Amino acid sequence: MLDALILLIFGKLQDTFQETSRTWQWALTYGVIVFLLSVGASLPAMIAAGVIMGLYAWGYFKLLRNLADNLMLWLLVFMGGAVLPMLLGVALIGAAQKAA
Repeated sequence: MLDALILLIFGKLQDTFQETSRTWQWALTYGVIVFLLSVGASLPAMIAAGVIMGLYAWGYFKLLRNLADNLMLWLLVFMGGAVLPMLLGVALIGAAQKAA
């Protein structure tokens, strides 16, 4: 839940400061934060989470910048893009429980 909140905050901040910063800078920062927040997991899991979420954030931020002209579509992507990783995580956990 905290990851989604941070992603929403970064999504708005990177949109506000798009003249002075690039999307990869925001995505890298988000990936490092996810890495640090997953400190209870093993090191390979922490690295994987940071890289996967950093790449996801890069695409998310790039899409938000491309949709800056269309407010309704921007809002849809802004909210939906933050919820999508949580939904995928729940689906993966459910599939793992069925398999076990």
